[in-house]
Amino acid sequence: MHRKARLKGLTTATARVSQARFHRVVRNVVIGIILSVTFGLLSYYRWLDGHMYLSVVEKRLLLYKGHPRWTAPGYPHPIREYAFDPAQYEPEGAILRSGSAISVFDEPVEAFLKRQLNALGRAEARFQADDLTGTRTIAIKYFDSHPSVSNVADINMRLLFAEVATPADRARLEEDLKSFRKEVREAAILGLQRFDKDMAIDLLRQDLKEGSAIDHSRILSRYGPPCTQQLQRYISAVALVPSARVNLPDTVLRTGCTLDEEGWWFLVRNAAIFGNGDLTDLARIATLLDLPFRYSLAEQQLKSEEQPSEALRWSIVLSNLRPPRCPSTLVKNWNNGAAFQWLRIGIIRAIAQGCGGHSAVQVIVDQSGGRASLRLSRWPERVLVLQPDSISTSDSLLLLQLLRDLSLRDSVPFIRKMLELHPYPVVRASSLDLLTDWSVQIPVSSEMLMSNSIDLQVAAQRALNLRTPDDAAEFLVGSIGAIGLSDLIKYLRGLVLTPKASHYIRELLASDDATKRKAAAVLAARGSPDAIGYLLAQRSFSVRSEALEYAAANQQLNQAVANLQSSQDIDQRDGKQLINLQVRRNEILDEIRSMPEWARAWRMQHIARTRKVWPPPVERLDAGIELFLADQSAELRRSIPD
Repeated sequence: MHRKARLKGLTTATARVSQARFHRVVRNVVIGIILSVTFGLLSYYRWLDGHMYLSVVEKRLLLYKGHPRWTAPGYPHPIREYAFDPAQYEPEGAILRSGSAISVFDEPVEAFLKRQLNALGRAEARFQADDLTGTRTIAIKYFDSHPSVSNVADINMRLLFAEVATPADRARLEEDLKSFRKEVREAAILGLQRFDKDMAIDLLRQDLKEGSAIDHSRILSRYGPPCTQQLQRYISAVALVPSARVNLPDTVLRTGCTLDEEGWWFLVRNAAIFGNGDLTDLARIATLLDLPFRYSLAEQQLKSEEQPSEALRWSIVLSNLRPPRCPSTLVKNWNNGAAFQWLRIGIIRAIAQGCGGHSAVQVIVDQSGGRASLRLSRWPERVLVLQPDSISTSDSLLLLQLLRDLSLRDSVPFIRKMLELHPYPVVRASSLDLLTDWSVQIPVSSEMLMSNSIDLQVAAQRALNLRTPDDAAEFLVGSIGAIGLSDLIKYLRGLVLTPKASHYIRELLASDDATKRKAAAVLAARGSPDAIGYLLAQRSFSVRSEALEYAAANQQLNQAVANLQSSQDIDQRDGKQLINLQVRRNEILDEIRSMPEWARAWRMQHIARTRKVWPPPVERLDAGIELFLADQSAELRRSIPD
């Protein structure tokens, strides 16, 4: 209804608005505001979602979805982590220039990172892509502009060049041999061995005289059979140089070379008695090489030695030589002036190995297990009486090794007593390990599981795994936070990961960096093939790197590699590295199968302990392969017949 009103000469127009119309107008305004805000937010989120940026965190590159300077709930959020080596990027590049967050880019992250690489980074990328010619071209151009060696990048480029050098590069490599830096000379020899292996060996022989401390093992890791004259001459020479940086036993077995009498005798005389197993290695290598002088020389030395330490040295050697005949003359040393328990243990072991195995030794244990006697069957008057709580640590370990090697299972009650009564955890752990390998089920106490000794803890978990795998897996899961990553490999030996434990381990992948790395290692080593694929698809670089470190221990690695073909979420570089793990593991197994059956378990242990570098690309032995070898070695020991 409209009407006019006049007030003091003013005329106004008024209108009456209904309540319904008022509500409709307000509602439309509110809807308009909501739509505008929603449109703005959607546009903003769409704009954020269309951007990515990288952030440098220590030695990692974190790829984020979003903008480094604009945020919103859920943005920015991490997409993936990459390894980051500052030495491979240009100092003035966007990554290093920004310090932390990198400006937004619209191109693929791989293309962006590739543009930021310096010469070393580009060469490394070409090498990883198997483009050896491209790698060599970049390296030579770099050398032309950097003729002198002034920093780590120069050395790394020369080490990379050594992997792709050709005969056309001989003059350049020979010039590097004159460098005052041993790293440059080492790289030059590495390059020369690609096309002139004999010259490289001659250079190593020359280095022995100069004593420049070049790492010979890294170069010798590239050599295999057949053994050349130059290589044999080098081995004969290096055996007489105890300071040389070379793993001679491993080199001899891998190349098919041999040791002469002077070299072997010198190595044995200078080997440590306890700790690194050098004496055992040298004795078994002498047997594998069938050195004709080994037994007579060792026996002669033992007869002539009166010092306890030297008598022990030669008794250890003899007890690992697997003599070709029954060494009856050794019995004369039973009452040697240095005839301590360890010497008699060595005599028993040597005689047993040459006189019929475990049938040459009788084990008599009283009913309580508190006293045992080892008697030579052919010389019953030669008796070694033992009590479980009064044997020294060194004697106990030698005794347990004797019982293991001869499979003297009548000694089980005595070993049980050693486990119960011996004061030293390392002996108790070795006793428990032997019983577990013989499938003897032992009640595992909380005192063992919570011991301050890692060796005893690990042995207890293995024993628990034999009785109740679920309990062993749950114990590992419950204590994983207190286990150091470097010790984790010990706890994984023999572990069976149950579905329940596997589920809980997956949940730990959302924990802090240290915990999720250990969780990834457990899943990769003991999980299913699908678990390996799941780990490699994770955005965390730490998770992926630990998975690749331990995947080689997985019994189903071949299936995990086969699954790569159907996976779209695994980075191509990670997939290639998994395939390389499979190849390296198979190469080691082929090497093991070339050994006599009696030596295979020892050879696996020897490789896991001593081999730290591998042919291209040079890298240390993966923890996963080391764990795989330990598993295979334990399986072989368990399969030894009575």
